[in-house]
Amino acid sequence: MAKGQENDSLRERLIRAGIEEIAAHGIADFSLRRVANACQVSCAAPYRHFENREAFIGATVAYINSQWGLLRENITRLFQGDPRRQLTELCVAYIRFLFANDNYRSVLIASGEGWDEDERIAALLQACTPDGSEQEKKRRHYAIRAIIYGTVAMLESGELANEEDSFRMIRQTVLYEIERTEG
Repeated sequence: MAKGQENDSLRERLIRAGIEEIAAHGIADFSLRRVANACQVSCAAPYRHFENREAFIGATVAYINSQWGLLRENITRLFQGDPRRQLTELCVAYIRFLFANDNYRSVLIASGEGWDEDERIAALLQACTPDGSEQEKKRRHYAIRAIIYGTVAMLESGELANEEDSFRMIRQTVLYEIERTEG
């Protein structure tokens, strides 16, 4: 294996171990030493890839967002020109992404970074409902985010089954929220 590939591989292994570390211990008790131990490397190894603890956590959040970004770009391309379908399918995909990757969710929550899709949702809502008032657009934005996070919590608790019927219902709920008239 080439030296550059080996370093990239270790960097990614460190990030994946960091995701597990943050999920298990949170940001406050995050330890680069435990991350290094999990990867079976010296405690100095993470510092060859990351300047400090904060840079490591930032790289971890960036890694998670890049994983989501790959999926998001495919959905955006697939439903290009149809903002309602884009928004609906992005919501469903993000719910599945967060549910399937509970450690990713833990990192995003613990880091305070959260979801970086707010501007995308606002733009898609604007395309779907250009005539709504600003207050109505904010309410819809809030409602869609509540649908996403509430659904993830319900899937995690088992209150909602992880099956296609549930995701059909989620799609209908998002579409209802998009198409709902003011009042």
